[in-house]
Amino acid sequence: MKVIVTLHNHPVYKSLFRTFKYMNLGPVYQFKNYHEKLHYLFRSSSFHVQYLNTSFSKENIYVLNSPLIGLEAWIAAKNRINSIFVEEYFHKSKYKDTLVKFILKLFQNYPFIAMTKRTHTFLLESRLSSFLIPPALEKKKGRKTRDIILFIGRMIDTKNPFFVFEIAKRLKKRRFCDDRKGPAITTS
Repeated sequence: MKVIVTLHNHPVYKSLFRTFKYMNLGPVYQFKNYHEKLHYLFRSSSFHVQYLNTSFSKENIYVLNSPLIGLEAWIAAKNRINSIFVEEYFHKSKYKDTLVKFILKLFQNYPFIAMTKRTHTFLLESRLSSFLIPPALEKKKGRKTRDIILFIGRMIDTKNPFFVFEIAKRLKKRRFCDDRKGPAITTS
């Protein structure tokens, strides 16, 4: 059994691709020639509907775009293909939310992956199985080394500024500064 991630090579999906590699479900493959096999049926400034011209095998697991935008999700469900759907819906209005819940309810036997907490909550409230995998987690972590360590609290006892001084003593060769517009203090 292979896991085939059919999503294109976008930075948002890189953490998702790595997650499946580490889940040990089997060998993980990224769908090749995505743009050559992608046929846009409709695209506007607010949404698009797409179709991947590919064949599915019942022996594999496919990670597909949401049924809200990907026609291949409907084909996979119709043919009972093992699939996982990536959902990024942001609920907007009561009418639209009701319509989306109805559409997604047709896929209640499939697991969903939410890329945001907001979507994850919406899916759970809709009684769908959802797993939260935030995209681009490395960007949130930031760089491993920082040039300046900033203290933004006021210099009062309740903000415990002396704790920062203790840290500064231990972290040699790092630059510290407070929230006032002054020069950074270099520890030595």
